[in-house]
Amino acid sequence: NFLVQLTECNITYITVNSNSSTLLLHVHNGYADSSRTIKTVLINGTNMTQRVSNQRSLSIAPLSSTLLSIQLPKRQSPGNLVTVALEFLESGSVSVGTGVRLAKTHFPIESWPKSDECPFPTINDDNYKFH
Repeated sequence: NFLVQLTECNITYITVNSNSSTLLLHVHNGYADSSRTIKTVLINGTNMTQRVSNQRSLSIAPLSSTLLSIQLPKRQSPGNLVTVALEFLESGSVSVGTGVRLAKTHFPIESWPKSDECPFPTINDDNYKFH
């Protein structure tokens, strides 16, 4: 059994960079009256706090968000399971955690200067498959 507590400081999304070697973690502090400082970043159970590229991003102002960029020890593949847990410095703060399966990065809509290069499905399927 474990105690469930609601918090206003949450992980809002997790993704990886284009070569899947850096985890990008978006955290939002919904508290209007206080900032939050991330004390520990656990990824798949391993403390990765020292791998956060911008240590100042560990402090989140009230009603603000931060994007943590964390160099992973090995490149991830689509479908890999990643768990993330955050512990906060402030007394009484609730730890948060989540898990995701990494998806292949895909941007289906792009801007194209020439209409014959349009990659939209059913308009130019060859260019759409390329992307």
